[in-house]
Amino acid sequence: VRVYSLLGPGQDPHTYEPVPRDALALARADLVLLNGYDLDFWAERLLEGASPRPPALELAEGVPVEPLPWPGAAKRGDPHLWMDPTLVVHYVEQIAAALARLDPEGAPYYRQRAQAYARELQRLDAWIVAQVSSVPPERRLLVTTHDAYRYFGRRYGIVILDTVWGISTEEEPSAYRLARLFQQLRAYGVPAFVETTINPQ
Repeated sequence: VRVYSLLGPGQDPHTYEPVPRDALALARADLVLLNGYDLDFWAERLLEGASPRPPALELAEGVPVEPLPWPGAAKRGDPHLWMDPTLVVHYVEQIAAALARLDPEGAPYYRQRAQAYARELQRLDAWIVAQVSSVPPERRLLVTTHDAYRYFGRRYGIVILDTVWGISTEEEPSAYRLARLFQQLRAYGVPAFVETTINPQ
């Protein structure tokens, strides 16, 4: 299997601008894997122009999603499911099934690799649980740049106090939102961390 990743490490899927080679890669693909829930909407637009259109799989579809807590967002759901390794297992199973449909002779191999990776994800989940358990419960608070850690918090008992942006880094934080964020940081004495795709200022 030859894999072409449209986004490289450190690139923000919310704001990524596709380049011509991305359209070419999609046109040549036997299978396109998307996250779904509008996270990679730009890739969906590229697919609409592809001829012939390759089969595409939205991996977050069919996984129980956390509803977004604001009006008009009920159908979207939070797309950041990979923050919970136990949910990533659903992604892995879907990929293995899709590859088996394309290559029935390879199905046992894809199934075997998917099971091995699911075991790795289980070990990762257990490791995170152990790390979080070393933090006193009253200190399990998180402030970060955008609202991407809802599933992480739910899985590991971490309270997401506040964020600069909402679900997408495309949004512009208001002065009110920033003031509220600073107030939370001071009130709780919580250090904020910045994701690698965000300007640290």
